[in-house]
Amino acid sequence: MARPRKKGVSQSSLLIPEEPKTEWQKLLVHLRANIKYYGAALVFILICAAVAALIQINSVVKDQHVMTAYAAAMQEEELPLRLEKLDDIDPDHAGRWAAEILYMKGETALETNNWDLAGTALEMVYTEYKGNEFAAQAADGLAFLALEQNRMDDALTYYQDMVSQWPDDFTARRAYFKMGEILEKMDRTEEAVAMYRKQTAVFPESSVAQKSEAALERLRTSHPDFFADEEIPDTADAGEVSLVSDSPQTAVLSVETELPEVQ
Repeated sequence: MARPRKKGVSQSSLLIPEEPKTEWQKLLVHLRANIKYYGAALVFILICAAVAALIQINSVVKDQHVMTAYAAAMQEEELPLRLEKLDDIDPDHAGRWAAEILYMKGETALETNNWDLAGTALEMVYTEYKGNEFAAQAADGLAFLALEQNRMDDALTYYQDMVSQWPDDFTARRAYFKMGEILEKMDRTEEAVAMYRKQTAVFPESSVAQKSEAALERLRTSHPDFFADEEIPDTADAGEVSLVSDSPQTAVLSVETELPEVQ
C-alpha cells in the first residue's frame, strides 16, 4: 500500500510573515521598514556634533589669540606703542575680553592725551557693557575727560550715573567728593555742601571723607547760612561740647542729605 502523501504548505502561506507579538519585535519591524530615515537622522546628528565641536575649538583658539595679543600690549612700557597694539585688537572679536580691552585702551589714550580715541573707547564700555565691572570705571574716565574739556554738566551727569547705577563700586563711592568740587566751581555751593556731607556718610574714614570734612569746615566759615540746620551745642551747663551725632566723624553725619538733581 502506498504511503499517503502529506498535505504540502501552499506557497501563498509561506509569503505571509508572522505577526510580531512583543514590543521588541514590533520595534525591529519598524526599524527595518524605516532604516533609511533613521540612518539619515543619525548622519545628521553626527554632522551637527562635529560642527559644534569645531565651533568650540575655534572659540577656544580665538580666545587664546585675543588673550595673547592683550597680554603683549599691556607688557609694552611705551604708552604710544601700547595704545597702538590695543587699538589693533578688534573688540567685536574679543569675546569676554572686549570690555576690559576697550577700557584699557581708553585709559591709555587718556594718558597720551589722545582724547578722541579715549572718549570713543570709554563711551563704548559705558553704553554697551553696563553690566561689566569696568563700566563704572569707564564712566569715571569719561567724567575726567569732561572736566579736562571744561564740560562741567557732562562730568556731573557721569558721576551721578555712577552713584545711581553702581553704588557699591569703589570708584562710585568716591564720586560725591568730585561732585562737590564741581558744584563749588559752578557756584552751586549749597548743593556742594550736600555732596560733601553725603561723601562723609557713604565712605567714612576714607581719604575722600577727610577731604570732604575739610571742605565742609572751610565752607562753614565762608558760607555759614548753608549750615543753619546744624544744631548748636549748649555749653552753658556743660563743661565740654558734644556732637549732634554719636558718630566719631562729624556732626553733619546726622543730617540726611539727598543727591541734588543735575540741571
